[in-house]
Amino acid sequence: MNYKDLADLLYPNVKKTIDDFEKIYPERNLPENAEVTRFAPSPTGRMHLGNLYASFIPEVIAKQTN
Repeated sequence: MNYKDLADLLYPNVKKTIDDFEKIYPERNLPENAEVTRFAPSPTGRMHLGNLYASFIPEVIAKQTN
């Protein structure tokens, strides 16, 4: 089985292509060396101190790099 067959098996209703997603989410116009950060919540859905602490670091980095 190749990757396309596996993807079709796991996600049979996905009809959009990569080009479709690139039209929806165009390339960002960011300053050079800008960092894009993300925060992923806990799999349990509950916020705890570890999540809160870990979210401050990416926020500082993103703000420092515009």
